[in-house]
Amino acid sequence: MYKHILLATDGSPLSDEAALHAMHTAKQLDARLTVMTVAPEYHQLLENVESLGRGAGTRKEQFEEKQKERANLILDEVKKAASRYGVRCFSAVAFGDRPYRAILEQAEKSQCDLIVMASHGRRGLKGVLLGSETSKVLAHGRIPVLVCRSARQAK
Repeated sequence: MYKHILLATDGSPLSDEAALHAMHTAKQLDARLTVMTVAPEYHQLLENVESLGRGAGTRKEQFEEKQKERANLILDEVKKAASRYGVRCFSAVAFGDRPYRAILEQAEKSQCDLIVMASHGRRGLKGVLLGSETSKVLAHGRIPVLVCRSARQAK
């Protein structure tokens, strides 16, 4: 059925639960797993004469390096767990301000036939203001999505 699963994770405990679902599903179906995370892009909020100098590039490079380190820590944990599970696992890091787009692009690039991700279940004004990357993946994607929610959230 599914041969290549994309797991989108942000490193949260809920994403860890989704990772377990993804690994279990991949193991059961003898599917490959690609785990990805999306890091924010660097934005220079205030531009002035000093920030346009040599230091601006350095701050951007430092920011990007820290984001890569954080992303690799998240991905390495999932890859180690997948290895223990006996699941073939690849990883990818994307940079962007619209995680849902990066997730859909990676799914297409990797020719995945299932996306697994968590839903944090934000409701009310917080849900409206922050939006839901999971909802956007569901709305804009063309492949099946397995949405994982914690039993604690359902209450």
